[in-house]
Amino acid sequence: MSLNERGTFYHLLGDAGGSVAVIVSVLVIEFTGLRVLDPITALLIAAVIAWSAGKLLRRSGAIFRHRTPFDVGEARTTVSRLDGIDGVTGFHVWQICSEITLATTHVETSIETMDEA
Repeated sequence: MSLNERGTFYHLLGDAGGSVAVIVSVLVIEFTGLRVLDPITALLIAAVIAWSAGKLLRRSGAIFRHRTPFDVGEARTTVSRLDGIDGVTGFHVWQICSEITLATTHVETSIETMDEA
């Protein structure tokens, strides 16, 4: 699920959950008179929204800061173990969005022609 889809899902979940929480708290307040439930419900709704927003901000922040989404050392080792590869230099990995990861590298080989490859 992309970050956009996840954000939409959390938004809809927060709206639906908030509506249910408000309806329940209004009914409880009406029958019991416990008016303290109103601010407690508001704080719970705000906490759920802040939690979901925090998750989205951490993931989108990692993309914004060009964090590598996986272990580069292991990927470099895997590429260097391929047949015909003599060396791997300049291995770079980054994410453009939550669904697209790019990698570039310079591969050294002793193969001279495409026919040999």
